[in-house]
Amino acid sequence: MDKSYQDRKNKTRVKALLTGALAHIINDGFTDMLYVFFPIWQIQFSLTFAQIGLFKTLFSGVMAAFQIPTGILASHIGGMRLLLLGTVRSGFNRKFCVAKGSPISEILDGEP
Repeated sequence: MDKSYQDRKNKTRVKALLTGALAHIINDGFTDMLYVFFPIWQIQFSLTFAQIGLFKTLFSGVMAAFQIPTGILASHIGGMRLLLLGTVRSGFNRKFCVAKGSPISEILDGEP
């Protein structure tokens, strides 16, 4: 086999691995940021510990409930495409769906 072909193939594999790892870090980062936001939301929206716990329970339940449909969708369109679509959708939601002036928007943008 040609050495330059093997080098290109290895570079493509490394790029795919790094892209997948970055997307995974971003997606897990969104989930992990909830624990940072819980106390902020508790103060901002005057929530009780029970309400924060209910929110966390609902979040975990929804994540668990969508595992099977997501797996089915990934088998139809491909796991990498689905991960890419999810990451792009998350960015779109952050950019266009968070109302300007909302408490979450102010926290994310760092504006008072």
